[in-house]
Amino acid sequence: MGNHYDLQAIYEEINQGYFNGELKLTIAWFGDASRTCRRSRKLGLYHFQKKTIQIHRLLDHPDFPHYFISYVVYHEMLHSVHPPVKAKRGRYQIHHGVFKEQEKRFAHYALAKQWEKENKRMFFYGRS
Repeated sequence: MGNHYDLQAIYEEINQGYFNGELKLTIAWFGDASRTCRRSRKLGLYHFQKKTIQIHRLLDHPDFPHYFISYVVYHEMLHSVHPPVKAKRGRYQIHHGVFKEQEKRFAHYALAKQWEKENKRMFFYGRS
């Protein structure tokens, strides 16, 4: 349980609503919300061997809307359903066409992507 968001409740809601309750994954927070970052920040991770989703603790704050946290959780859950595929030249493609199609089925996809675009600074330099 986080300070603001209950990841398990979000996971269960998405699992029921989009995956008929069939996914058997664990979910947890990771990282240090107070640590600033200049180049990139992973908001979520999916570990295939452990069947575990991790969401960056930075998102456990009321400045991040519920629909955005739900989108990040949904995105990571999709990785368990649509693993990377081998593309040209033997490289693996993580966000392939089928993955992207499924991702757009999230009810608040457009809203979450717009919010992400407008608030990108919060991911790198903190909430201030």
